[in-house]
Amino acid sequence: MESRRLLAKVGLITDFLSYGGTALLGMLLIPLYLGHINQAVYGFWLTAGSILAYMGLMEFGVGIALTQRVSSLSKDSTGTIIDINSANELISTAFYLSVAIGFLFFSVGWGLSLYAPKLTKIPLAFQGDVANALRIVTLAMGISFPLGVFPAFINGVNRMAWVNGMVLLSNGTGLFLSWMLCVKGYGITGLAVAQGTQVLLVGLMGIFFVKYKYSSISITISNVRIEKIRSLWSYGGYFQMGRIANIVAMNTDP
Repeated sequence: MESRRLLAKVGLITDFLSYGGTALLGMLLIPLYLGHINQAVYGFWLTAGSILAYMGLMEFGVGIALTQRVSSLSKDSTGTIIDINSANELISTAFYLSVAIGFLFFSVGWGLSLYAPKLTKIPLAFQGDVANALRIVTLAMGISFPLGVFPAFINGVNRMAWVNGMVLLSNGTGLFLSWMLCVKGYGITGLAVAQGTQVLLVGLMGIFFVKYKYSSISITISNVRIEKIRSLWSYGGYFQMGRIANIVAMNTDP
């Protein structure tokens, strides 16, 4: 009980640092961005970021559902999962399901990159850079969907502090890269590379953590189960519907 309380406290502190600290640093860098990037281009970048965030709802709550399903598996006194077969079936199903979702996300994002710069008031000289930036970010986000099952699994085994630490490190790396590339004159392409690095880094660190701490975990297509897809979507779908309802409520005039 005491160890769980300690884990909860550490998780809360790292959660605050990873998101609160990143938001503060991001705000401090805005004047730098505006000094090196065309204002219309930067405005489009912010708008595109919001659109891509909404597109992230295509994930259908697979990550949060995997966390919940893994946390409900039987564990021994040390927190080690007893039914490793069920764990492998869950994470394998979530991984390959996320591969399909990530491919769909990238396809939609690539389509947007073909037309969005031309339909907006982006100066002609910057339209190519804007299109490439969208492609870089959508590719990275599409790949991050299957990679995201690893942090979700780690959360499911009550190691949230580790995930928060990964998020803090990746966010710091992304902000440093955005600052460096912006100063070097790479403009919106530099921001896209930094953002792509940031979203991929959490998943990559999650892979190494799972392989090191949970070597018995195996992701194979033979472990994919239709009933696990239903199980993940039955929980994640309701969670995602709640998020969508909240977004609609927050953005609808009374």
